[in-house]
Amino acid sequence: MAEEGLERQLFCLKLQDFSKAIQLYFAKEYINAFQSWEDAFLYIGNHITKRTAVIIDEFPYIIGQDASIKSILQHVIDHNWKDKKLFLILCGSSINRMETEVMGAKSPLHGRLTSSMEVKPFDYLESSLFFPHYCAEEKLVAYGILGGIPRYLEAFDERLSIHDNIATKIIRNDSYRYEEPENLLIAELRDTNIYNSILVAISDGRNRITEIADYVHEERTKVAKYLLKLQTLRIVEKKFRVVNLSTAGNQFM
Repeated sequence: MAEEGLERQLFCLKLQDFSKAIQLYFAKEYINAFQSWEDAFLYIGNHITKRTAVIIDEFPYIIGQDASIKSILQHVIDHNWKDKKLFLILCGSSINRMETEVMGAKSPLHGRLTSSMEVKPFDYLESSLFFPHYCAEEKLVAYGILGGIPRYLEAFDERLSIHDNIATKIIRNDSYRYEEPENLLIAELRDTNIYNSILVAISDGRNRITEIADYVHEERTKVAKYLLKLQTLRIVEKKFRVVNLSTAGNQFM
C-alpha cells in the first residue's frame, strides 16, 4: 500500500510539473495544477494561436500509472486539437512499450501517428569523441564495451585505463552499470531468467535456435519468440551469412 501511495504521489507530481510548464508558456504565470490530464490537454488546445510543439517525455511511465490517458488524449486529438497548429511529440526509452502500448493496434492512439523516429546510439566515430586522449585501439575497445549510449560513455574516465574503468565503473557492485543489464530486462520483459539464459547461450557462441533451445531447455518455437522480442528491444541482432554461390557450387562439383 505504501508503494502504491508513493507511485500515485509521483504521478501527481508529473501532472503538476506539466501544468506548470504549459501555464508558464501560454500565460507566463503558474496558478495551480490542473485536476486532470484532460484539463491540461484542453487548456493547450484552447490557448494555441501559433504552431506549437508539445513534447511529453517518458510517456509510457505516465500511462503505466493511468492507462486511460491514452483514451483521453485520443479524444482531445480528434476533437479539441483538430485543425490546431499543434505538433505533439511522445517520447519513451522503452521501445517495447512505445511500440505496443502507445503505437500498437490495441492502443486508442493507433492510427493517429504521423511519423515515428528511433533515436539510435552513437556510432564508433561519435563515441570515440568521448575519449580524445585514448589511442585508436583503446577507443575501439571502449566502444566494444559500452556501445553508443551517451550515459554509458560518460561513465568511463579517460584518465583511467580500460582495465581500471572496468574494475571501478562496471564490475564493482556499487556501480550503476553493475546491475544495468538486469534492470533493463526487468523494465522491458517478463521471465527475465529465461532471457538471461538465452543471452548467456549467445555470448558462449551458440547462435542457432536449436543450440540455444538445447542450452536453455525450452522448445524451439518458444526460443524463437524470445529471440524476436530481444531483437525488437535491440539487445540482439540477427545476421545472415552471405555465400558466394559460384564458389559454393564449385565445392560440391
